[in-house]
Amino acid sequence: MLTFSVRRLNVAVALYVPGGFMADEEFDAVVVGASLAGCTTSILLARSGAKVALVERHAQPESHKRICTHFIQASALPVLKTLGLDRLIEEAGGVRNPIELHTASGWVGSHLEQSADGAPDHGYNIRRLRLDPMVRALAARTPGVTLMTGRPAAGLTQVRGRVSGVRLGGTGEARCFGARLVVAADGRNSALAEMAGAPTKSAVNHRHAVLAPLRRVDRRRGETSQMWLHGAEVAYVFPNDDGVTVLAWMGPKDILEKHQGEPLDLLKAKNPGASRRAATSACRSRRGRVIDQGLPEPVASTGSPGNGTCWRCDAQCRLPLGRGLRMGLPDRSLARRGGRG
Repeated sequence: MLTFSVRRLNVAVALYVPGGFMADEEFDAVVVGASLAGCTTSILLARSGAKVALVERHAQPESHKRICTHFIQASALPVLKTLGLDRLIEEAGGVRNPIELHTASGWVGSHLEQSADGAPDHGYNIRRLRLDPMVRALAARTPGVTLMTGRPAAGLTQVRGRVSGVRLGGTGEARCFGARLVVAADGRNSALAEMAGAPTKSAVNHRHAVLAPLRRVDRRRGETSQMWLHGAEVAYVFPNDDGVTVLAWMGPKDILEKHQGEPLDLLKAKNPGASRRAATSACRSRRGRVIDQGLPEPVASTGSPGNGTCWRCDAQCRLPLGRGLRMGLPDRSLARRGGRG
């Protein structure tokens, strides 16, 4: 028998009731979605002795989330160390991220202070194009985890009204995995949570965002991240891996519409921490990979009787402080190995 201590996660969970269901293969857990939450959950469960199927709809191993602060808060450091990701991030050029925030009341600083064990207490800045494949590869080589890419979840199987497994779609042979635990880590607007009948609450988000990864940015505070919180507007300069700096502005749509120039010009105007000197794009694209679009609506799934309990994270589009990345890395007490029974 497996017992679990679950805190706030970016996942939805449903428990398996055995009996009356034939699956192609049985697992202790099927995790749908091989991004940060899904991979972390799979690794921790497998290290606790569980047999885990990790299912990902994207076939490309380099697939990654694109709209993100690329900022991991220091509160995630314990689980990064537990996973061994801190060492991998350092090797990949991730930047330790002290941050200075400018508010209406002045500057607030968070520097590399010493934690209780005498080690620096910090998070990391690292782009998702490096982080996501890194975490997925770590999950794939974890004993007990079976990673299947290019196979979206096509449906759920149920026994006596409770979720008991996942039907896989995509190319290849149709398969059905049974499991005592099904984890929906397929992101915002989770299709799997909808299949399970988990009700959702949503609210309109009027904030828009402009983000760009740039090289040769003249950062006035070196590798210290900076953020400006002015009314409804937020701007930041986040040094990242490989000499890239992520610049961003988030604010009401009407401010963006009043801006007559290119989105990159708006970024330079709204970020006091970077000089106005021209910077080159960090991506090969005619438009420089400047992302200019509305942020998604925040969605929160709630518990559904007969289908387990659901945890959804909507923080990363309400407060662009990297909290979404933190909550995508579950607390290390997620899975504890209990006695079999």
